[in-house]
Amino acid sequence: DPTTKEAVHISAEKKKHFSSVDILNVKTGEWREERTRGDPHPGVVGAACTVIGRKIIVFGGYCGHGTCFYNCITLLDTDTLEWSQISPNDAPQSAHRKAHCGMVQFKVCGEDHLCFVGGTGLFDDESHQFVERPRSASRTNEIHCFNLTKGEWYIPEVTGTLPPPCAYHSLINIPGDKAMLTGGFSKNGRMSDLYELTLPTLDKTCKWEQIHHNDVNLPWPVQRSGHSCSILSDSLALLIGGEDHVSHALDEMWLLKSTKMTWKQMPLSEGVAKRRGHTATVLKISDARVIVVLVGGVSDWIPNHKCWEQTMRPDTQILELELDLQGYCNPEVKFSFHMHLDGYKELMQQRSEKEQLEIQVEELKKVNEDSERKLSESEALLRDRKQGSKQSTDKELARQRAEIEDLQKKLDSRLQNIQETKLPNSEATIISNQDINILSKLTNPERRNGTLHWRNHGLTIFNLDDSYTSFSVATVWSSQFKFPENTQLLSHIYWIQSEGEPVQQIEVEMQHCGVLLNKDQCSNMCFGVCNDPENGPPYKFEIQ
Repeated sequence: DPTTKEAVHISAEKKKHFSSVDILNVKTGEWREERTRGDPHPGVVGAACTVIGRKIIVFGGYCGHGTCFYNCITLLDTDTLEWSQISPNDAPQSAHRKAHCGMVQFKVCGEDHLCFVGGTGLFDDESHQFVERPRSASRTNEIHCFNLTKGEWYIPEVTGTLPPPCAYHSLINIPGDKAMLTGGFSKNGRMSDLYELTLPTLDKTCKWEQIHHNDVNLPWPVQRSGHSCSILSDSLALLIGGEDHVSHALDEMWLLKSTKMTWKQMPLSEGVAKRRGHTATVLKISDARVIVVLVGGVSDWIPNHKCWEQTMRPDTQILELELDLQGYCNPEVKFSFHMHLDGYKELMQQRSEKEQLEIQVEELKKVNEDSERKLSESEALLRDRKQGSKQSTDKELARQRAEIEDLQKKLDSRLQNIQETKLPNSEATIISNQDINILSKLTNPERRNGTLHWRNHGLTIFNLDDSYTSFSVATVWSSQFKFPENTQLLSHIYWIQSEGEPVQQIEVEMQHCGVLLNKDQCSNMCFGVCNDPENGPPYKFEIQ
């Protein structure tokens, strides 16, 4: 009774049992169970599954009520663990209700699409060309696609050599916007040929190509179904387990190089891959290293029993593979290890302890480097301080030299315009600026009541207003200096320069001590005067 079955499907008891997921922590090897929210996917046996980003997409399957199949699409957000339905059962143009089909994802113009191939279900469409036996539980080789971005189903146009109606096969993505079908169960038994599918584009057409095993000298997996085939890289896939033509579990692992469509059997410990109906999840650790997690499946099938009545394998096997992808057309793979989950836990614990020790070593190295750096900085600072004292002295001497050179330049500029000026009882002499040398600069005068007084030189400048207090005074010498006969030079020869023009008359007083034998010696004073070509000398000097 379909009504009774539907009531069972949506029962609270079923939702309770199926609203949980098991999560493996790859870093520790620990499993944990988590509860999900929302309505879980109803088809829990033989559902197809793929991953887009951090979201798991689930399609179809059945729940054990004989021919009770589904064709809805459900999404599980792994961040929030919340279920949401993308497409309900029996949506327009949807795939038939079925299980054990293949599903891959692809993109068309940036939009996400899903492609569904084959499977087994209850088909009532006698005219459908891909159905093996209409009106009964049977296999199909139909292709349906679903635009995830727009939420729409569509049926592409199919050409080429189609695989026979089959189920329990594996469908994976390969380079070039293609998919690869491996193995499966058809009316002729298990399959071993490969079928390459060019996925639909904007024109919604796709094409099948059969790849035969023609060279008996090349290794090739035997016919099988219920196996797993997982992508390791763009050019590598890994086939594990399955059952052969007499329903015996195969303890094999094969590497498929999809660029050449060649197989290579991989060595493996006995019993690891002996399973059918299992899952193999590939986790990329780096570009050159992947981990394969094998979960569940059945090793020894009990005849005349349903799948849920079989003894399921409780163990989890972990395989770590190293990929050599230097040669894209001929990549290689080797095992790092393959072990039971308990051994993996111990290995992860050892690696964690090793990583902690390495972190501690790096921290100690950093502390040591910081200490050495601080010591080096302290030594450099001490050297700089010692050198800085010398440099300070050198800087002060350089500053003083620069000031003297500046005064010399200013004096040279002044002397370029000197002209002879006659003053009462005095004589003005024009001295060539090429022969003038500054001996020293007079600094730090005493400032008091409009005067500047240089006590050690006996030199005083009087009658200064508040705005006029900047004078540069230096002692100078020139080989051109000439003195009257019977005279002595009692003082220095001064060069006085003002910054700006005085607004009133100023006085310069020089005090000296010496032997004055006659009055004539008191009346000889020589001035070098700055000349203004238009207005005459700016200063007038009188001897008092």
